Amino acid sequence: MDDDLNSLGDRACRDGLTDLVNRDGVASVLESDASEQLTLVAIDLDGFRWVNERLGDDVGDAVLVATARRLERIAGSHRGPAGVDRAHAVIVSRLGDDEFGVVLAGGPIPIALFVDQVLGAFRSPLVADVATVSLTVSVGIATSAAPEGASGREIVQWASRAARVAARRGGDRAVVYSLEMTPSHRARLAAEHAMRGGR
Repeated sequence: MDDDLNSLGDRACRDGLTDLVNRDGVASVLESDASEQLTLVAIDLDGFRWVNERLGDDVGDAVLVATARRLERIAGSHRGPAGVDRAHAVIVSRLGDDEFGVVLAGGPIPIALFVDQVLGAFRSPLVADVATVSLTVSVGIATSAAPEGASGREIVQWASRAARVAARRGGDRAVVYSLEMTPSHRARLAAEHAMRGGR
């Protein structure tokens, strides 16, 4: 794992604005160690389009950088309550536009605690350059465990899809990826339903 992380120093795997690992780098990390279950927490900024449209691209970029630094602080300082293992943050990333990601190693309880901490942190205003903005986040969660043999890119897509579902449900919440969110799965269910005569 350490060798894979060190290789991400390559600028091709870095986001130019935030200096975080980019989407390709995250996919590489998720595929780097099949023996370790990893979880990707995708984090979308709710209402970010409003920031760009009303305050301008420069403020929008400052918000993205401030978001990156906030996530790095959360990932670095996260601790569970006494007696509960912490979720170890493997890497913080920018997946694209206003979407970020944190790759975690750990069980479901510490990961849930980490997600709660992220949601809570973004309920507080974000100071970005000369502006202070209030943006909650929509969170999507996907693991490398199921289905077995999934690629890193697929896991990124799953977490992103779950985050979009969280946003459609009003934002400021987390959703765990399930197969029902996959278009091909929904199409198969619809076809089976039609074959049964709509029953």
